[in-house]
Amino acid sequence: MQIHPIEKNPGIPSWKLWLTAGVIGFVVVGSLYFGKSKAKPRVLGVQSVFSSPTPVPVEWEAVYKDVSQQAQTAIGGVTKQATALASDTASKAGEVVGEYIFQNTVGNLVKQVDKLPEKQKEEVKKMICQ
Repeated sequence: MQIHPIEKNPGIPSWKLWLTAGVIGFVVVGSLYFGKSKAKPRVLGVQSVFSSPTPVPVEWEAVYKDVSQQAQTAIGGVTKQATALASDTASKAGEVVGEYIFQNTVGNLVKQVDKLPEKQKEEVKKMICQ
């Protein structure tokens, strides 16, 4: 007598997670590589008539605050997802262990009862049902 689960929820397969991480990695590496290679083409003998632009002062405190807030938001999201994944994995592991224990205890008991003669089977059923 095997007990089969009514519904199976396999979750996210690990290959999908690796594929997603790979795509994100390629996007990041590609944007870094192609973002820096946009240098002005120069032709020999031609000089620019315009002078180089003057640097604009940057308020680093505002930039630092903005970046730190964005990082905290991202860290909070990652932490929430990791916690949810860990608790989901723990609950699924508990279900699997419970099912394994049930099958190895009750399943063996049922097998032993099935080996008994009919009269003793009826007595065991009466004792269990009381």
